[in-house]
Amino acid sequence: MVKIILAFTFLIVPHVAFAVDPTHNWKSIETDHFYIHFAEGSHGLANKTANIAENVHSKLSPVINWTPEDKTHLVISDEADQPNGYAIPFPFNRSVLFIAPPDTTNSLEDFDDWLDTLITHEYTHILHLDKNTGAASRLRKIFGRHFLLFPNLFQPGWLIEGLATYHETDEAQGTGRGQSSIFKMMMRMEVEHGIKPVSQVNVRLRSWPMGTTVYLYGVHFYQFIEQRYGSQAIDALIDNYSNNVIPFAINSNARQVLNKDITELWDEFEGWLKQKYQPQIRGLESQGLIKGEAITENGYSTRDVQSLNKNLTYYLRQGAFKYQALMAIDSKGAHKEITEIHGGARMDVHKEKGVLLAQPEYCDEYNRYYDLYIIQHGSDELKRITECGRYRSASWSADGSQIIAVHTDKGISQLHVLNEGGEKLSVVWQGKDNEVIAQPDWSANGRHIVAAIFRPGAGWNIELFDIIKKQWQKITHDSFIDAQPEFNEAGDSFVFSSDRDGIYNIYRYELKQKKLIQLTRVKGGAFQPSQVSKQSPLYYVGYGANGTDIVKLDKATGLINGTIKNGTVKQKVKKAYL
Repeated sequence: MVKIILAFTFLIVPHVAFAVDPTHNWKSIETDHFYIHFAEGSHGLANKTANIAENVHSKLSPVINWTPEDKTHLVISDEADQPNGYAIPFPFNRSVLFIAPPDTTNSLEDFDDWLDTLITHEYTHILHLDKNTGAASRLRKIFGRHFLLFPNLFQPGWLIEGLATYHETDEAQGTGRGQSSIFKMMMRMEVEHGIKPVSQVNVRLRSWPMGTTVYLYGVHFYQFIEQRYGSQAIDALIDNYSNNVIPFAINSNARQVLNKDITELWDEFEGWLKQKYQPQIRGLESQGLIKGEAITENGYSTRDVQSLNKNLTYYLRQGAFKYQALMAIDSKGAHKEITEIHGGARMDVHKEKGVLLAQPEYCDEYNRYYDLYIIQHGSDELKRITECGRYRSASWSADGSQIIAVHTDKGISQLHVLNEGGEKLSVVWQGKDNEVIAQPDWSANGRHIVAAIFRPGAGWNIELFDIIKKQWQKITHDSFIDAQPEFNEAGDSFVFSSDRDGIYNIYRYELKQKKLIQLTRVKGGAFQPSQVSKQSPLYYVGYGANGTDIVKLDKATGLINGTIKNGTVKQKVKKAYL
């Protein structure tokens, strides 16, 4: 989520990667510790950012024991449709906040307010990287803010990102990656297949989990230090390293604070991880797994499977050594590459109209937004139907004449109805501040939209939208993360992914019976399900040690797991949202 930029980075990364759109009429407001910069029309968002930032400062500054000499610049950016942010400590403290909220289970979904989580993470970087004491402080007074005089900048990424992820995590609220079911899933699979040595985590990896490694291992390491040595040990490691003028001296820092070098600590850390996750793995195995067979071997971020019938199934391939592509599986199980796609693409498929693809495109040299494409069955031609539309996900109507699409601008979500040419016909719903709608799917009768919705105080739940009455009906209403619903062909049930047992599994909800059925029990995780009918095979995206692959479960009979009262699924609450 964060790009920590050294001086040489500007020589190898295009300037637009870190730029904001200069054509906007930019405004600024000032608080005790921040300058907030925002485009005209976002004054309310700027005030919210200012309030959150000051609250975050009051929380983090005493813990990290640092207050920057000058105010930190926070830039509110809506130039991208993907959640992100970065922090730079020189020549002055600055952070750019990409405000598009997370809308799928990709490790960022565990939040109560996305902007709060984002600022907490980025401002941790500012405090951590700006901090200097002792010799480093004296030299900075002489030479100024030279990049060599930021001691904490010269640490492995897992120590930098791990600290920010550690502070973004709040166990009591159930927010942040450090307590998320996604990160627990990822580390559970790391434990089962072998913890990476510190020498490997120290460097940038091509192997899975690639860029996530520094966040995943980093936050677990700080949690290990807290549990084994106390939170004061974390503070001492930061304080001691902030006086260091020799780059990358992590072993001497650990010995001075904990009397052990990093290699010794890593051995302890590995044992701690095994104690934490191996009992869960054994417990799952003893219960008996309910899972399908992987039908791809790409790993990494292969995703978005959708089955039309026994003769045709589509998915998006995103492996390590091949470009990303739309793929099709025929009746004989043969995999065919249809066309190249962009990273982060999503899709929906119609029997006659073909594949509806949403993927990010450069709208101009500063803005990168999602647009919609259509690929007809049997063709490899991408037909673009929107320009700078900002449609992150979309679904065909049953007859293929219309499209329901999620439009997000300045952090506000809307549901748009488009014709098949991409022209906007109407806006049928607009969310409030901090409400997020994701993964809509249109029912067979055209009356209802099923979607995952995040609402403040309620978290991620599945709801049905009556497109005629313009009203939502809650299906689930608990603090689990429910995501990626898809109707079956008849429209009398839908499947979705949920972490309601602490692990992401696939569930089916039957509308008339108001019955919830668990269809899988996996060790890793199960996501993005697709099932034509209750008797058809269940396809889903399964997580393993090498990332995600497409999985097929021929008989998804399932186990009843939940009762329905007043139209709402009631189960034991895992965690509470404030």
